[in-house]
Amino acid sequence: MYDRIDHLKDTVFQHGPFNDRVYIMQTAPEDHAELLPYIEKLATRRGYGKVIAKVPASARRAFAAWGAAEEGRVPDYYGADQDAHFMARYFDSRRRKEHQSDLVRKNLAIARAKATENPSPPDGGGWNHTVSIAVAADAEALSRIYRRVFPTYPFPIHDPEYLRQAMQRDVVYFKLEHDHCISAVASAEMDLANGAVEMTDFATLPELRGQGAAQSLLLAMETAMRQRGLRLAFTIARACSAGMNVTFAKCRYAFGGTLRNNTNISGRIESMNLWFRPLAHPAATS
Repeated sequence: MYDRIDHLKDTVFQHGPFNDRVYIMQTAPEDHAELLPYIEKLATRRGYGKVIAKVPASARRAFAAWGAAEEGRVPDYYGADQDAHFMARYFDSRRRKEHQSDLVRKNLAIARAKATENPSPPDGGGWNHTVSIAVAADAEALSRIYRRVFPTYPFPIHDPEYLRQAMQRDVVYFKLEHDHCISAVASAEMDLANGAVEMTDFATLPELRGQGAAQSLLLAMETAMRQRGLRLAFTIARACSAGMNVTFAKCRYAFGGTLRNNTNISGRIESMNLWFRPLAHPAATS
């Protein structure tokens, strides 16, 4: 069901019909002469609608010459003045068009308006909860929350074994417990080589939404990642869902662009917004 992860020399990419795309997650300049023709043949042969690539500035020109255009950017991802550029090439013209453009613009406007507000206190306004790092024994509970919240997801977070394996790599899962039950979860996917971390996989049970669970998780995750020496946080949030965009905007993340029709999540292909912030200093709280 899920897309596969493949390698070509030092390049790592995900592809498959589930997301109907190729996602180049890591690449090296010396691979490009072989990589780009390979990816074009792969996308054409499999009928994928889109190729999206996260590349350093040194690769941007090669991808642009190949026909890709920038949809987003995370400054200083690879170090000082070495941005990460999200380059997209569409193999299906229908995939290029944003079909919910009014909603995407509305949600972004709401989030930007909320950016002037301070985040709520980490205690979530007084409701009874704790945030901590999840362990392997929590994988079943985490997977149940993910299955309940997301009908589909680009990675197999519905599978507890996948979560346990991810915990053994560079992914740290966080859990929020309310009345001694896990009610919200998220993960920090660490890129240790570049000092960056993706804050992702946020899920809150319906009965707890609107109480700042995601924000409580995010603030705790930032503290933990800062303590591990990571310097930059970013996320790729659903553009058609206002809640997570507001959460990141209020926590002083800057908008980095919209990846159009990019990800199969909650039962359909959706556009995703990039948000980022340096971790040198904590976000102010009211």
